[in-house]
Amino acid sequence: MKIATNTPSSFSLASGYEFVHLGDGANDVSMIVLLLKRNWGGGHVDDINALTLAICSYPKEIPCYIVGCESTIPDTNLKKYAMKTRDDAVRALCDEVLTRSKSIGVRGEITYLYLTEFLGYSEDQVDIIFDSEFPQSIESLQEFLQKNEPSLRVFEKAFLFFQNKPQVFYERPPTFDRNIIIPRSYVTTSGFTSRMSADVLIDGKITTLWCETGKAYEKFFLSERADAFLCILLPVAMRSGKDIVCESPVTEQFLHNLNEILIPQLCAHDPRLYRTTVVAAGDSSDLLRGNAVATGMSCGVDSLYTTSLYLASEFTSMNLTHLYAGNYLYGNDSRVYERAEYVAEELKLPLVRTGTNISESLKLPHVYTHFFKTMFGVLALRKLFRIYYYSTAEDFSHFSLKGNGTTDTAIMELLLLYTFSCPDFQVITGGVKKERLEKTAAICTFPSATKFLNVCLYPELERNCGKCTKCMRTLLMLDMLKSLDLFRAVFDIDEYHRTRMDSFVYLVKEKKSIMLSEVYKYFLRTEPSLVRQAEARFSNLTPR
Repeated sequence: MKIATNTPSSFSLASGYEFVHLGDGANDVSMIVLLLKRNWGGGHVDDINALTLAICSYPKEIPCYIVGCESTIPDTNLKKYAMKTRDDAVRALCDEVLTRSKSIGVRGEITYLYLTEFLGYSEDQVDIIFDSEFPQSIESLQEFLQKNEPSLRVFEKAFLFFQNKPQVFYERPPTFDRNIIIPRSYVTTSGFTSRMSADVLIDGKITTLWCETGKAYEKFFLSERADAFLCILLPVAMRSGKDIVCESPVTEQFLHNLNEILIPQLCAHDPRLYRTTVVAAGDSSDLLRGNAVATGMSCGVDSLYTTSLYLASEFTSMNLTHLYAGNYLYGNDSRVYERAEYVAEELKLPLVRTGTNISESLKLPHVYTHFFKTMFGVLALRKLFRIYYYSTAEDFSHFSLKGNGTTDTAIMELLLLYTFSCPDFQVITGGVKKERLEKTAAICTFPSATKFLNVCLYPELERNCGKCTKCMRTLLMLDMLKSLDLFRAVFDIDEYHRTRMDSFVYLVKEKKSIMLSEVYKYFLRTEPSLVRQAEARFSNLTPR
């Protein structure tokens, strides 16, 4: 069954189902399913009208279901917020949908009242399918699906997840264009900083993407090729049904690897992705290049372990000459850079810093794209590096391409590392020979780790919070390794001991995860009473 939707990546894979973007597949789509953000407001009239226009492009016999929508009206005083252009747009959308389905699924009472009391739809035509006060309750959603299209019950969990976090990675605008155009990049300088930019054309709008670094590294920008910008726009294109046209050449082997290997393989194992074609000239000419061997320094377990391996290994030509820090997630002035500077200074290695606006401009889902985000900065300075060690989070026994559009890129790094490597530039796994627990044990004897380890989801704090999932995971490992006291400089170890049960409840919840399964087995053997208490508490917290 082929389903047209505004958000293919929000659906879980299910046998027998294929997803295409709303507007595609007019001749062979079986149904239309829309999952909408909180965007029924005055600033989204064009988006609402675009949805209606797209639905109307399909034959009238094609059913259409809205599984979750929400008005931006803040309270039940609906007449106060009347807005003719918005109300007319919503009414046109609902009228079209209700010719194809029995009812519309909404989030919350305000949207329900807006459609029934204000726009005049009958109570039978509007169903509340989600209540934020009971976010795990699925009964209302199930009733809605049974009423409209029972076959969609296979996607209940995906639907409920969306209602809790109604985010769409990419939604086609009225100005949708199949091609992303990457023009020739250019370099500008300001003070001590140099910036490489490209004015990328996406859906009729120019978005300037950039990467900046210290002026001393300006000569290493790969501004004559589109590699870096192609890297970061590829996940956008594959999730939005677009091709990429590069006005500058692309490193020939990289272009080959993308078009002939990576893109076909990703699409073969995730039908939600579009088989993007990259149109560019290949360039295999020699580059002015440095001889740097570097790895990223986030001060997490993986990066510190990789650094410890290649400071002075037996493979002398492959030992680190630089550390690298880039803005993958937390901004261009975050403490991630500060900590990386401390490690670089202690190890007497130069730190290469890059900043960028890609996260803000492209709204990339971090877990699904972090490899591409990291490599954007590295490829921008490709002429500097001979070897870049990518600190691998999982060993390759966990490799998988299934459903890769919505999985952590760590699971498919084996293929990504191969794709991004070329004869004059190697991207090599760092630390794949050990799992996270073994890496944690190894860095206990690495002085820089005991001083600067930071795994926290809130890196702007002076030290690890000890309460987030990543902190608890690391503390549990250190607890198992009897090495907690070594990390008093970066964790409040006394607080961990006082609230240890909270971490054990988390351990019980994650007992089957790749990183914590061995930790759970260890404590089940050594402290069975504590584990049983944690299991009892977790059971009481879990909704029936």
